[in-house]
Amino acid sequence: MDLHVYIVDAFATCRFGGTPIGVVADAEGLKEEDYQIIANELRAGLAAFAEPVDQDVFRTRYFTSKTELAGSGQGSLALFYVLTNLGYIKAIENGVKLVYEVDKNSKKKVYIYYKDYKIENLEIEVSRPEIVSSSPDITNMLSAMSLSTADIGLANGLDARAMVVEAEEKTLIVPIKTRQALYGYTIDEFKFKDAAKTIGVDNVHLFNEAEDGFYYVRNYTKDLAFEEDSSSAYANAALQYYLIKNKLTTKLKAKMHQGETMNRPSRVQTRYLEDKDSAFITVMGTARISLDGILNI
Repeated sequence: MDLHVYIVDAFATCRFGGTPIGVVADAEGLKEEDYQIIANELRAGLAAFAEPVDQDVFRTRYFTSKTELAGSGQGSLALFYVLTNLGYIKAIENGVKLVYEVDKNSKKKVYIYYKDYKIENLEIEVSRPEIVSSSPDITNMLSAMSLSTADIGLANGLDARAMVVEAEEKTLIVPIKTRQALYGYTIDEFKFKDAAKTIGVDNVHLFNEAEDGFYYVRNYTKDLAFEEDSSSAYANAALQYYLIKNKLTTKLKAKMHQGETMNRPSRVQTRYLEDKDSAFITVMGTARISLDGILNI
């Protein structure tokens, strides 16, 4: 059986930027054991699979080299970028088209922005966020990263401290005063992983404010054994919610620059919205197909 596969750079701003994601746009006919085997063979940090459920509705699954994930923001963006480019989703000339993703936990909205029948952006809904800890003990985390309490906060003097926010995943948000501190620390990997496990988070997300609404960020994710990730959907959504709820910004949209230390620059945009029930966040970006080929299974 020949299977068409792709490597897609999610949130990329240039060639070989963003996060490389393995994509299988049509997973119909795969056996259950095939998913993990294919994810291992593609050797990307993540593999994303889709199969149609109904018109403009797709069931999705996401696998690292070791396990299946409940969902993935980067994977979703890469997957729907391919589905749109291959014609699984019928393009419109201009405007926004709504399609749906059904992952292991929920049904989510995906908005596709078109101009002259081409994709300009994709926008992905993130589940309703909440602050789950407003004063986590980050003493051991700072020690593991050669940082001190003097490095924590915002340069503009606003009161900012570390918090844990849940937006699909639990993310420790850590404000860093200067770009020098954000890019200059060194990590003791064993102590860092132990500190993250003790706090009980899936991501450790550090940010520095360049200006209101524009941030430099670095993220370490449990999905990659707490290695650094070149782009992050859920963690940046958590950051947007943190900024609004702590009155550190009045802007309902933000731009996050990520991946510079890995030579894989990415740009993630976030948007804060409210409805009659509560606040929610969307994540926006684009992608690039860097490789397509046939996998013989």
